Amino acid sequence: MKNFSSNGVWFSGDSIKSCIGFIDLVDSTKNTITMDNLGHIRIYYSKFINPISKIVKSHGGKVIKNIEDCILFYFPKLLIIKTKKLLKRLLNVAWKS
Repeated sequence: MKNFSSNGVWFSGDSIKSCIGFIDLVDSTKNTITMDNLGHIRIYYSKFINPISKIVKSHGGKVIKNIEDCILFYFPKLLIIKTKKLLKRLLNVAWKS
């Protein structure tokens, strides 16, 4: 591949070191399949997606995309010291959803 090196994939000619992550809502299809009210399904997903997105953004992260029941995000500038605390916070919110 022309745009690939051991330093990463290049799309725009720029390269940044960043932390990329995704969080998936486990068993969401199983949990929503029995919901016959679209409003309940929206509430179910919003209780997961909205808090995770807020935490990512409040720590300088960028939400790239919601992929059904998954959130893809990255942190362009993340100090290793903050990483452990941030991941714990994200997982606590995801676990409670």
